[in-house]
Amino acid sequence: MDKKSLVLSAVTVLLLTMSGCGSSSSSNNNETVDTGVGYYVDSAVVGVDYICGSQRGKTGIRGRFSFHRGYSCSFSLAGIPLRTVEAEDLVDEGTIVETNTTVAQFLQSIDEDANATNGIDITDKVVQVVEEALSANVKPESVLTDSTSLQTVVSIVGQEIDGVPRDLKPIDQVEEHLEQTQTNVTKTLLAGKTFYSVHSEEKRLIKIVFNVDATAFTETDLATGQSEVNSIRIEGDRWYGLDDTDGSFTIVSQADGYIYFDDREVDGSKDGIGHRLYTSKADAQAYIDSISTTSEDITTFSIEWLNGRTLYFVQYDDFGYDDEGEPGMQWNMARMDFTENRMSWTEYDVPDTSTYTFDYSITSDGKINVNEEHIGQIELEEQTDDYLKVCQDGDCNTYLFFDESKAKTFRDSQNDNVLVNTKEVTFSGRIIFKDENGNSVAKPDNAQISIRPADDIWNATINISINQDGTFSKTVRVEEDLFQEDKEFTFVVYGDTNHNDNWDGDSGTVNSTGTLENDICYLDTDKMFSELSSIVVIINSNNTSYYMLQESDIAGHSILIGDSSKDKEYFYDHTYTSLESDESQRDTGVWSIENGKLKHIWDSSGNIEIYVFSQKPANGVTITNETYGVSGKIIEYK
Repeated sequence: MDKKSLVLSAVTVLLLTMSGCGSSSSSNNNETVDTGVGYYVDSAVVGVDYICGSQRGKTGIRGRFSFHRGYSCSFSLAGIPLRTVEAEDLVDEGTIVETNTTVAQFLQSIDEDANATNGIDITDKVVQVVEEALSANVKPESVLTDSTSLQTVVSIVGQEIDGVPRDLKPIDQVEEHLEQTQTNVTKTLLAGKTFYSVHSEEKRLIKIVFNVDATAFTETDLATGQSEVNSIRIEGDRWYGLDDTDGSFTIVSQADGYIYFDDREVDGSKDGIGHRLYTSKADAQAYIDSISTTSEDITTFSIEWLNGRTLYFVQYDDFGYDDEGEPGMQWNMARMDFTENRMSWTEYDVPDTSTYTFDYSITSDGKINVNEEHIGQIELEEQTDDYLKVCQDGDCNTYLFFDESKAKTFRDSQNDNVLVNTKEVTFSGRIIFKDENGNSVAKPDNAQISIRPADDIWNATINISINQDGTFSKTVRVEEDLFQEDKEFTFVVYGDTNHNDNWDGDSGTVNSTGTLENDICYLDTDKMFSELSSIVVIINSNNTSYYMLQESDIAGHSILIGDSSKDKEYFYDHTYTSLESDESQRDTGVWSIENGKLKHIWDSSGNIEIYVFSQKPANGVTITNETYGVSGKIIEYK
């Protein structure tokens, strides 16, 4: 079988071919949807499912997919999740390279002709075989986490496609292929191109022209006219100067509208603040003009720069729900107030807004080192007029804003695009506080209990106030994979809301009854202890576990369950119609999303029906009409 042309790239970084760039728009019922095109590769991956806001389907030639700007993209195969790409990492005509070696090993191993060098073709037959293997042998969620399950699926694919079982591709071959893929993408990104480099700390332009095979570039300072030629070699997503003998290198990545060069020392530490490379001289100059003349430009952090300064920390977090347990604040925010050697940290997106104070120092290479495990080291990645983009212990998806309102606007715009599968969990129990002799004593005024999944210590903490009689209870809505049955969780009892005077924690398992009993945790310093009579954990209380619908799941889609009077088409103006062939018989009305449920108002008297979805809308997903207590499955979602 002929396969598509090979397009190679990398996963942690979004890279983009600069030719043919430009977004497009599609419309439905007079509402325009801003879309772009991307490419998913490990070689080009054809035939896996994607959902990108209003855009969905299977990846096509060269791994092509369409995305709805402002929405994240998820890729899957036969229900097996492959990866998710955040909205801010999607660039029109961009290439996403799969660098997760397990995912790459899976895709390369089930490629129809088992030859990844000519592209990866996941045909309908391959998908069918994978689905049959899953239903008969393994669970979808275990394929990429359990090597035995992975080998089982690959073996069955080989048996059905080739007539003999297949083995997994050796991991060293997989890694070598990914490295070559990334190298080819980087070369394609640079070869034969002309860019205008912006050195923000010096506010000057440099013209950079790469030769046709990206083995050298000519660098010309447009202010002085001086030029020099640099010979390079490209390995993966980085290039090395052949004249440099110290082992330093530059990481190449793609942002929206420009390429970014991130200079690094041989040990990986940053060398300066990096450079933006624009294809348009005018765009490069516009960026220079936009850099604040009132804010001091910096390349690394220093105590002198931080002392007396307030920054607003915004970061994606896997957990964050308001005091009523509603899902939402996935992008969280905190205020950081610096003195000479202390930093106060005030959280915005927790039920009980708290302020903590930590010591900090500056490392020899200009990083902020906070004496608190949850914050760790903060390294400057890039400076703009509105914020500093920083890396927090290697995670470069964190922003320090200069202005509070701009930080909130950014946080809120990001949270509008977060899609969450959630369930309700109720925590309740009683704490008995005693002294060293075992006599009951009064509860500390602001005592709390903190409960966390044992495998997600920081990103999923439930803080619950303890009542005067020692009881506590709270219902929250959490992500579907948190606090599962037979999964261990930990708890700590704190003496106050600032989490001081904490008693040593303990752990337990959410078992079939959901109860952890008769555990004791001690506070050694005061010779007091608290006896935890029980923690009762009720999962999916009141049978209210369901997928939290987003408007993008419904607007512009048709949902068919096999009855034309109940099959509906939903429009962007929040109206709907049923799909009977006789238009005069069609049911019409108004729809909305409330608390993650689909609401129909189907007559002038305001009669309503409420629908809940067990999962994100797709073929085979169960819909329940809560109003009448009946359920059905989607046979077609488009």
